[in-house]
Amino acid sequence: MADPSNEMCPNFASDFYQPICITLAANVENEQQVLNNLVQIWTAEHNQQVALWNDGQHAEALLAEEAEQVRLAQEREAQCIVDDEAEREQVELEKKKPKMNDFNDRVEVGNVIIPRPSQYAVMRLKNFEFVELWYFSPDGCKDATKSSSSTMEDTFRIAKVDNILTI
Repeated sequence: MADPSNEMCPNFASDFYQPICITLAANVENEQQVLNNLVQIWTAEHNQQVALWNDGQHAEALLAEEAEQVRLAQEREAQCIVDDEAEREQVELEKKKPKMNDFNDRVEVGNVIIPRPSQYAVMRLKNFEFVELWYFSPDGCKDATKSSSSTMEDTFRIAKVDNILTI
């Protein structure tokens, strides 16, 4: 249906409308009054059609606005779901990342190495075998420290002597 507000009032004085004007002129004193009555009737009907058209357009606009609001609400809900999922994934990734312990800059590193028992004594303890207490004394731990460290003298390396490789 087209917008009725653009319609123009027909020319009731034209030859096309003459039969209606002659019929109506029988009850009226002059022909101008018939034309005025026809224009008034057409205008009343036209105004009614324009009002109906405007009401229909207003109702369509309200429905379109309501549909748009529903669509926007659905988009927001979908976006919230996507954001929540992304946040959950981020939290899972944060849980899987290795955490660095806090660094306390006021704690000083000691300059003394704490003596440890020999590997031999520790393995005997793990196997629930008898171990003499001397291995856990300060003297036994010192002896384990001395014997576990290697020096250059007892280390093997490949060397070239007179175009011959030696160990």
